[in-house]
Amino acid sequence: MTANAARSVSKRPVYVICSDSNNTLGISSRHYKLQFMGITDEGVHLKVLCDSPDTNGRELFVSPKALQFKKKERRLMRCERESDSIIPVPRKFPLSLVRDQIPKIQVVPLRFGTGLFDGNFKNVLKDDYHRHISLCAYNDNAEQFEHHGCNPGKPMGPGGGNACSRPFQHLGHAIGIPTGPFRSLNQKCPMKLANSSVVQYLSAKTILDIAFNRIMELLLANPDKKVVYYSAENENDNIGLGIFAGSVGIDVVEQITKKLKNLPKDFQKFWIKHYEKHGTIPQAPPINHNDNYKKVMEYSFTPTPVNPCPVQYSF
Repeated sequence: MTANAARSVSKRPVYVICSDSNNTLGISSRHYKLQFMGITDEGVHLKVLCDSPDTNGRELFVSPKALQFKKKERRLMRCERESDSIIPVPRKFPLSLVRDQIPKIQVVPLRFGTGLFDGNFKNVLKDDYHRHISLCAYNDNAEQFEHHGCNPGKPMGPGGGNACSRPFQHLGHAIGIPTGPFRSLNQKCPMKLANSSVVQYLSAKTILDIAFNRIMELLLANPDKKVVYYSAENENDNIGLGIFAGSVGIDVVEQITKKLKNLPKDFQKFWIKHYEKHGTIPQAPPINHNDNYKKVMEYSFTPTPVNPCPVQYSF
């Protein structure tokens, strides 16, 4: 290992737990003591310490997400000085090593009655595979948007048009983008946010910023979701208004469409900001046994079991 290849090595031996079952040496911390040696371009550098002369001192490289520092090690490491050339904060590895973990999001317009899924969100949600790898962004009214933000785990009944997907919102397969109906981006609307107990008067532009922040929080919490579907006009990629046609200002339509197109790039920045703050890679949520298309649609107008692990929105 060259001097410039590795990050740095602690003067005091630091031991880790490795859950990487795919490493080429077939070594895990269940059988051996693994010393953390630093970080290289090849991954996290570990050295095996044991009584066997054939295995002792062997080196291996594993993925950062396969590593876990023991509580005692984390506590002691915080006490060491930076001048001691110690290793970085536990589990927070250089962004270059985890950048390939950022989901690549696609935003796909659907046109009702034609093309992919016949342009119908119901057809997306009926398919178990596509339901779990995608998110249906439907047009919603401000009141329902407010209610879901304050009660993210509770089911809601369907609405007209693409809001037929609303019953799947509490399960994380759909999410409402409030179109108001807003006459303009400057229109004020009373809104109680997820982190507040008081009603505020917010502009439509601010509410849309909050809506797209929720979309990114939902995608962050569900890394298996790679596609965002939305309903588009037949002539262009602007959002289709359906039952809200004529009630929503053109600047509102253009703003929503712009934010949808910028979502892949904005989500990458959002993911990186989260990683830099928390140092963790989001994992998929546990399986929800209430996640069944027929069950959800049959009971969409009656109380159905809540989602025990909903996304807790910031706003």
